[in-house]
Amino acid sequence: MSRLFDGLNDAQRAAVAHTEGPMLVLAGPGSGKTRVITHRIAHMVNEVGIPSSSVLAVTFTNKAADEMRHRLASLIVGRPPLTCTFHGFCARMLRRYGERAGFEPNFSILDESDRSRALTSIIKEMGLDTGHFPPGKFQHRISNLKNELTSPAEFQSQAADYFDRLVADVYPRYQERLKEQNAFDFDDLLFVFADLLRRDEEVRTQLDERFRYILVDEYQDTNLAQYAIARGMSLKVQNLCVTGDPDQSIYGWRGANLNNILHFEDDFPGASVFRLEQNYRSTANILSIADQLIRQNSRRKHKELITDNPPGSRVRVICYQSDDVEANAIANDICEGVEVGGRRFGDVAIFVRVSSLTRPFEAAFRARHIPYQVIGGYSFFERKEIRDVVAYLRLTLNPKDDAAYLRAVGSPPRGIGQRTLERLATHARAHGISLAEATANVSDVKSIKGKPAASLRSFGKLLRELEEIKTLAPAVAIDTILSLTAYRDQLDDLPEEERQTRLGLLEEMIGAARSWSVENPEEDLLAYMEQAALTSDADRRDASADVVTLMTLHAAKGLEFPIVYLVAFEHDILPHQRGVEEGNEEEERRLAFVGITRAREELTISYTQRRLYQGRTNYMSPSPFLAELPDDFLDREDRADDWREGADSFADDYSQEPSWEEPSIPLVHGASGPSPADRFYRGMAVRHPVYGQGLILQLEGAGEDRKATIEFPSVGPKRFVLCRAPVEPA
Repeated sequence: MSRLFDGLNDAQRAAVAHTEGPMLVLAGPGSGKTRVITHRIAHMVNEVGIPSSSVLAVTFTNKAADEMRHRLASLIVGRPPLTCTFHGFCARMLRRYGERAGFEPNFSILDESDRSRALTSIIKEMGLDTGHFPPGKFQHRISNLKNELTSPAEFQSQAADYFDRLVADVYPRYQERLKEQNAFDFDDLLFVFADLLRRDEEVRTQLDERFRYILVDEYQDTNLAQYAIARGMSLKVQNLCVTGDPDQSIYGWRGANLNNILHFEDDFPGASVFRLEQNYRSTANILSIADQLIRQNSRRKHKELITDNPPGSRVRVICYQSDDVEANAIANDICEGVEVGGRRFGDVAIFVRVSSLTRPFEAAFRARHIPYQVIGGYSFFERKEIRDVVAYLRLTLNPKDDAAYLRAVGSPPRGIGQRTLERLATHARAHGISLAEATANVSDVKSIKGKPAASLRSFGKLLRELEEIKTLAPAVAIDTILSLTAYRDQLDDLPEEERQTRLGLLEEMIGAARSWSVENPEEDLLAYMEQAALTSDADRRDASADVVTLMTLHAAKGLEFPIVYLVAFEHDILPHQRGVEEGNEEEERRLAFVGITRAREELTISYTQRRLYQGRTNYMSPSPFLAELPDDFLDREDRADDWREGADSFADDYSQEPSWEEPSIPLVHGASGPSPADRFYRGMAVRHPVYGQGLILQLEGAGEDRKATIEFPSVGPKRFVLCRAPVEPA
């Protein structure tokens, strides 16, 4: 047996050795899935003799694709196979076959801002108020329709209510606007390519014959369009291998269909199934609570979670009085671990259900000078300077890209006002030409004269000069843009610190482009732009930086850290209220499972009695998922036992006239501070001398009149006035 099988367990060896026919690899967290994927491909190419050009590996993030490429480069003799994201693969294929769908190969890929701007323009043209009909709502609906492979024409007959009928009007106009600009949005890359595969048998046959072995990673996260692409390329030759874990399907809100992996064996009868159940990442205690939690779900494929790792420390579950107390305690914990315990800041990650929950942690970290990075916040490619340069690159490569034109023409400022641009756009629309073409012939625009016309002529001259960058390396092209536009000069009037920061961002962009060219010597500027358009903030996380990582649970997928804090583990946050209301509690549980299984050595789960959330101070109750975790592997700690701790800040909250979520807590006129009854909260475990232990189901009133409905296993629900009842926290 070759060295490719060295160090693999029995299940991994079996999966690596299997090459022909459809196969499903059910891979638990930390089970060495990437190693199995890359060693299987290397075995196919090096030892079975399958040409690497016949193999396609598709995954979901650039980070995962890069890791796979680097591993394959060290394993495979000769050129590695094509390895990319779904969107990257579709973009590549549409560069080649896009003309069959009515697009030129130099198309642009619009970002979220450009997409929103286009929809805003269309909504206003229809005479609608964007305040009452926000573009984001249309954007979300159209995105879902594309992921469901529903065309504008098909949706016309499906629109049922008033808003859907508006969408039915906006959707075709939006698509026409994109086509005029020779542009795709992210969803179009999948939608247009899936449609091309469906209706163009010649393209489908060519790709079926070229990619005879296809591997799709994270198959549980595929939507209908991605499913259609994978199936459409595996009709004749069914060497489709999919890997994934139904227990880690957490993207239903953006169209992922869990049934794709659950029903794989129905789609491909006789498919071979391999289960990777050995976990190499987490301690036994962490894995045990994860396993017990996910067993509560019914829509899954059963597998054991086993490990030879030591038990490790027990998982801590801590209750804090408030979110600020929680953040400060965790910040102190991190500092102590670094100063005394020999830890690095980079060992630590804090996971939140929604990004707004990072606020108190950022404040606590800044106060203690703890270095940190927030993933899922402001992306590098969303910064103004970077977007300005990208606009010039896009416009040079695709002169029909009006969205890029509108950004470039004002950066740096040229004295071309909004009214001039509206007149230019009116002329361009009337003559069926782009803004760049209208600028090149500005003398034909009778409504623009004098200084505005001269400014547009100057800009048109600049665009002609920039045409030379099409053949340059990306880093050289960027530097040329900065020089010809004198972009750096406009930063001279800024305060020195801000000026240096922005110049630093531009230099970082040039450096990153140079590194990209070294890693991709055969790719051109168009390929660089494609990569830039499809890069997410999570892809740019610096794993080597010695900083604490703050991120959402969704962004944490695929990562691992020695120390994890899973915070705000509270009712209506995790599980999220909307998820429960929409019947997606199992996905919320999967999200908690993903967070838990990112931890290698230490895991702390925390919740609070009250939290500033969605602009209001709310009484919180523990997540019901906590009751599903086995006590044998937990250390529970109540740091909010003394309700008077932090009473001053509690009184401060009262002075700010907070609004409380259910149950409502009205202000008591003349009250000097909180009542002892205020220490109780919904979901709290309490003890009564006669009825024993119970759980608070409901609270109402405030101060001495505060009442609680408590469920006791022995007698059922009982109602008490808390200040008069012999009820104490359990």
